[in-house]
Amino acid sequence: MKICSASGEYEVRFCASLSVLSRLIRSSAPTHLLVDAKIYRTYGKWIRRWVPPGKTLSVRSSETLKSLEQTPRVIEALLRMDIRKNSVLLVIGGGVVQDLGCFITSILFRGIRWNFVDRKSVV
Repeated sequence: MKICSASGEYEVRFCASLSVLSRLIRSSAPTHLLVDAKIYRTYGKWIRRWVPPGKTLSVRSSETLKSLEQTPRVIEALLRMDIRKNSVLLVIGGGVVQDLGCFITSILFRGIRWNFVDRKSVV
């Protein structure tokens, strides 16, 4: 489904299976992952199968994560993981992780591509 917003058009996909994620990850090189720690604990083995080593950042979801104090720490961690302007950030989690991922991708390198998978789609 295509969504038209003030900042431009974007696509929304509804998927019934996690196997779709593996195709998304493989087709969006280089991909980095920002994932809720609870989801990573449960699906880490599967995630490590598809995401290269050193490209996954697991974060504990809490409202304080969205603060201006925490955001630079997450950005610095992504930069240490060699994220670049042509990278795609795949965000997996709930609203807090989505908000953080959306904000970071809008300011990092003046904007990078990102995809979001809601935690309810995973668990």
